[in-house]
Amino acid sequence: MVSKPEVLVFIDWFLPGYKAGGPIKSVANIVLSLKDEVDFSIVTSNTDFGEPVPYAGITPNIWMPQQGYRVMYLDAQHQKLSTFKQLMREQQYDIIYLNSLFSINFTLLPLLAYKYNRIRSKVVLAPRGMLGQGALAIKNQKKKVFLHLSKVLGLFKHVTWHASTALEAAEIQAAFSHKASVKIATNIATLPGVQHKLKCKSSHYTSFFFLSRIAVKKNLLGALHLLRDVSLPNKVDFHIIGPVEDEVYWQECQAVVKKLPENIQVHNHGPVPNHLLPGLLQDFHFMLLPTFSENYGHVVVESWASGCPVVLSDQTPWHNLEAAKVGWEVPLKQKEAFLQIIERCILMENEEFQQWSRQTQHYLQQKVVTKEILEQNRKLFSLQT
Repeated sequence: MVSKPEVLVFIDWFLPGYKAGGPIKSVANIVLSLKDEVDFSIVTSNTDFGEPVPYAGITPNIWMPQQGYRVMYLDAQHQKLSTFKQLMREQQYDIIYLNSLFSINFTLLPLLAYKYNRIRSKVVLAPRGMLGQGALAIKNQKKKVFLHLSKVLGLFKHVTWHASTALEAAEIQAAFSHKASVKIATNIATLPGVQHKLKCKSSHYTSFFFLSRIAVKKNLLGALHLLRDVSLPNKVDFHIIGPVEDEVYWQECQAVVKKLPENIQVHNHGPVPNHLLPGLLQDFHFMLLPTFSENYGHVVVESWASGCPVVLSDQTPWHNLEAAKVGWEVPLKQKEAFLQIIERCILMENEEFQQWSRQTQHYLQQKVVTKEILEQNRKLFSLQT
């Protein structure tokens, strides 16, 4: 009988957390999809993103068995080098999986512990889109210094990189070396367990939503500027869903909200737990996300799962959406093109909207949930090189 690979995962936030969005879903979907084939041990923090209060009912700093895997929730005092050294001494793992590039506590310290212990585990690192042009442009000087020092010190030498797309693979090799070892495994998507609801749409009323963290990278401010410049008088509701990561940025967004025309009403929902999202999204029409960078975009999949076409920037891996009748992707600099599409959404009547809404379900089955994607991720954790 072939033994299952032993994989030690380090991630800043994990289930039952949800406020960090995509990274949690990316790792959770891998674990839940492959737990029968891989023994996952997950090390994470004992709080959700931005939360000072620990999870209720969870004992920190011990292994807690889950259904098919185990998790250790570390409090702040135990998120340190000595803890990670001890974890790697206690058991030999085949693979150490790191789920961030710039995380100090859950990438850099575990990587240093790995090097200090001189263990033979294979290291796989998922940069999660942090090497994309849009992502690197934010706090770019600090990131440039870090990347330079990491190369000088050989910090990521012998690491196998997990790229979600061919584009990300190219970004990794551009940042480090064309000889860097990269494996492409598209993110695994899980679809909400609710039936897609038939929703009505008329040119008299349209609802858009933004679903992401309130941070510069996600470009809520850009979405609000676009809505401000829409010339149509038709009634529009804009729903903002997500935790505030940057309070100063959020204040900037609120200042624009106050200047929107009367026909455009904004509703702030704050962070919404994953299991409640489908029920909320099923009443909306389109997602508006002019993001500066998305490695995958689980929120895009969630939008389609709820029958909502998407209006995106071109900084995501999702392309040729208009031809598939599931949305549009627009270069960030082409503001007029963005406005034309938003106004097209507003003027769209029910018959056409129903066609687009139904098409999202076909697209999910054809492009998002496939056996090929599962096999890519299975190979990522294979003991065979």
